[in-house]
Amino acid sequence: MILLACFVLLLCLSAYSEGTVISQEPGGSINLTCSFDGCPSNISGYKYLYLYYDFHEQEEVLFYDNNSPSCTPRLKYEHRIQTHRSTLTFTISNLTVNDTGIYRCVYKKSANIAVKCSVYAVFITEKTSCSSIPPTIIIPPLMLYVIFICIISVLTMWIFFLLIIPRVKQWCIGRKARDAQTVSSDNVYEIMSKKPWNPDHSSD
Repeated sequence: MILLACFVLLLCLSAYSEGTVISQEPGGSINLTCSFDGCPSNISGYKYLYLYYDFHEQEEVLFYDNNSPSCTPRLKYEHRIQTHRSTLTFTISNLTVNDTGIYRCVYKKSANIAVKCSVYAVFITEKTSCSSIPPTIIIPPLMLYVIFICIISVLTMWIFFLLIIPRVKQWCIGRKARDAQTVSSDNVYEIMSKKPWNPDHSSD
């Protein structure tokens, strides 16, 4: 199940141009930077910053107002977040497996005008799970698409071998049985047509 969660997160990241993957153990901490550098366009005038968590469903992690020093974490993260205002970096500590998911920085000018910036895929697992992922790496978009294509190919082959091939074999067996029955009926008809019918012999 953990490996499946890893693949799901990687597929989610493939929807973005670039994402940062972070692997950490339970009880550790992670740093999520929401600076302007991670935004795809100029966000001057966007004074509200939201950090969202998304896995099974989306929820708000914190709200930050650039015009004031206020930073409001939500109840789940209230005593676990430290804010570094100079770099707009947020440190989440005392991590658990429930913190595994996608984290997105979103700048808003109003309720209807928003820009999605930095994206992080966070794995909170033991050392034995997803151990091939270094603590913090940048996965190029091409690699994400290659992984996506490989997964789709494997699923397609699995469906082909488990669903399509057995039905084809069953159809072939049924076809051979029908052909054999047809040939048998033709032989009987041919034998009966060659044998002369003698009414006197039959009456005896």
